[in-house]
Amino acid sequence: MGRDYRGGMNRIIESIPRRTRVIVMLAAAAAAVWLWLAMAEAMEPAEATGGGDIVSFEFAATAARATEILGGWGDVGRRGAARAIRLDYGFLIVYATLLALLAGSVAMAARQRVSDRIYRLGWTAAALAVAAGVLDAVENTMLLATINLYDTGKISGAHTAVAALAAGPKFVFLILTIVYVLGVAGYLWSKRLSS
Repeated sequence: MGRDYRGGMNRIIESIPRRTRVIVMLAAAAAAVWLWLAMAEAMEPAEATGGGDIVSFEFAATAARATEILGGWGDVGRRGAARAIRLDYGFLIVYATLLALLAGSVAMAARQRVSDRIYRLGWTAAALAVAAGVLDAVENTMLLATINLYDTGKISGAHTAVAALAAGPKFVFLILTIVYVLGVAGYLWSKRLSS
């Protein structure tokens, strides 16, 4: 059970005192909510145009589709979208931290009450949360480059393709991490109630 899983992430998270982990998770959750609301507000002008939402832009995948979305947003919408994407850099740090700590905390509880296998799976989930954050940063960089190139008329299909290629696995990794946390935490909670 003391083996090093997922590049030592378990050693890092397990070395953080429980109280400190809880405080960091609460702070990260509060920051995530604040940043989510700020991003939603920044996107309001773009979404009000009916030109598409940010997820449509993330998955545009081609220069032509990105040009269509950005043109539909207008100048104010594009500025709002760029602001939302810049805020997303902070958001990705807090959600990756929160989800990695949640997965690690659930994994530690599972090792004591369920099995070593579920424990190891938790460190995979924690690593996926961090990987999702990295993919989100790549995606954001490509989306900002696309917005910046719009006025030149030289949007790169490479930027839009890379953004879409990063967005897909990002969402899958986030879903898998959340399913692990909720599933195992729910199981542990039900076991606790039944005993």
